[in-house]
Amino acid sequence: MLEAVEDPPSSMMNSQRRTMHSLTGRTCGIARCFSAIFMGCMLLNVSSADSDQMRDRYQSITELRVPAEWEPQEAIWIQWPNKFEKIHEPAFADISSVVIRYQKLHIVCDSQHIVQQARNAISKAGTDPDHPNIVWHVMPNDSAWMRDNGPVYVIADGQYRVQNWRFNAWGGAFGSQVPYLLDDQIPQRVAEYLRLPVDRTDIVHERGNLEFNGVDAVIANWSVIGDPDRNRDYAKDQAKEDFKRYFGVSKVILIEGVPQGDLTKGHVDGIVRFIDQDTV
Repeated sequence: MLEAVEDPPSSMMNSQRRTMHSLTGRTCGIARCFSAIFMGCMLLNVSSADSDQMRDRYQSITELRVPAEWEPQEAIWIQWPNKFEKIHEPAFADISSVVIRYQKLHIVCDSQHIVQQARNAISKAGTDPDHPNIVWHVMPNDSAWMRDNGPVYVIADGQYRVQNWRFNAWGGAFGSQVPYLLDDQIPQRVAEYLRLPVDRTDIVHERGNLEFNGVDAVIANWSVIGDPDRNRDYAKDQAKEDFKRYFGVSKVILIEGVPQGDLTKGHVDGIVRFIDQDTV
């Protein structure tokens, strides 16, 4: 299920000041990728029972928030490009070379074969793939968009938890041939490695459509989470209630609209970002 080269850092269990984010690569431009810094398989059937358990658990939490992306980080996680995104591999190698100058980088690969390809690409970028800040993992996955399918980290009553919102490859917007079941399990695999508790919901939502100020507000695009190919019969008022319950926010800002040509239906991270708790 999981291969790692070292034990999870003890600071991950104890520090309440640090957070982790996942790195995406929905575009090949290095600058655009940096702006998106955030995070054998037994399939887990996420059912309404999971959502009921999560709802009950969060009703008893008194302090809850999602850390902002500018807060001190323990590490960055990426999923390395496989067959669907091979063209982006040089950009991922360049990004990796920069990240490890400052912090730990967890690289998730679909197989040992992809590990070797990633090591070769990082070597070509002029970086040692055995750099002490690189942690290699083999976790079966389908694509390289970990910002969309990866974990949501929350701090609940002073302790980190992982949330696993369902992922179904953007509501099938890129075609029914695009797989996603392995990507949907990545939050569980990451939580196992970090030894963090995981909460699962049957709501489909990509993490690239969540923008937090780290205190009391979240911005999302209703055109994404309200898409019937993601969540049939999901009401806007219910989404606001769920966001407040699961993210600990008091302000839910739902924009609406699909940018021309955007098959994701308008992830908010390509539209508006918080740069501090009061400024977008």
